[in-house]
Amino acid sequence: MTRLRCGGIILGFAIHHYTFDGRGASLFIKTFSAFARGDVETVPAPFFDRTLLRARSPPSISFDHSDYTPNVFQSEAPSSTLSQVVCANLKLTKEQIHSLKILAGGERVSTFRAVVAHVWKCSCIARGLASDAETQLLLPVDLRGRFKPPLPPTYIGNPTMRTKAVAKVEELVSNTLEFGANLIQRAVDNITDEFGRSLIDHLESMDLEALCKRGAMSNTSLMAISWLSVPMYDADFGWGEPILMARAQMYGSGYVYLSRVPAVDGGISVIVGLEPDSMQCFKKILYEEIEEKIL
Repeated sequence: MTRLRCGGIILGFAIHHYTFDGRGASLFIKTFSAFARGDVETVPAPFFDRTLLRARSPPSISFDHSDYTPNVFQSEAPSSTLSQVVCANLKLTKEQIHSLKILAGGERVSTFRAVVAHVWKCSCIARGLASDAETQLLLPVDLRGRFKPPLPPTYIGNPTMRTKAVAKVEELVSNTLEFGANLIQRAVDNITDEFGRSLIDHLESMDLEALCKRGAMSNTSLMAISWLSVPMYDADFGWGEPILMARAQMYGSGYVYLSRVPAVDGGISVIVGLEPDSMQCFKKILYEEIEEKIL
């Protein structure tokens, strides 16, 4: 805890991803704040039964899980080390998000799909990637509602699995935003109950210590994480709602987080970590592309 001269307070949390994902962390912090206020009766009971995600016996691996191999992030051309990453917290208004949705296929396109398709496209341009290079977008998917039956809403754990969308840089950049948005939708739709169970069986036989070592991503890769459904600003420790909730640091270059902002104007934050020589161009075209398409 850090007390500021203005009277504000900063609370920092170090949470291991083995323990829970973003939604689990949010539930923990919200519960912590309720206890701090003495408002224990309103706290929903956490659900800790990890047997819901245990491997089957015998295992039944029915999908290709080659993405889940040790050093999957290692590359001959890593994007950067942590010391070479610059971060930006970029705001998109409700109107800008609406414009991106129209460009990505219409109002029914989710905010995540529309914004991430735009960020993916802009990052390829800002990084100056070769037109014939292959770019991949990594997408963690929450399986709470995809398992059959669904996991309890207060489940404490990390039921998150990774999928990816892949394209040639030229086809991603030259096509409309709808092209990238459709790639994202197809990748996410592949994550089903059976895929999740198959992956659990696959991971049971692997060396998890080696698997979980995090290397640097290639500069042709991007990982987009959605915190849009995470109740970020419900944690009142007795001082009122938070002014800001965010990560303390990025894992490295190529990570993107989408989160709500405390204001009720319908806007969101796009928190991006990129290489220093790419960030200025990225910030410029992120907004210019929207304005040009509107005009």
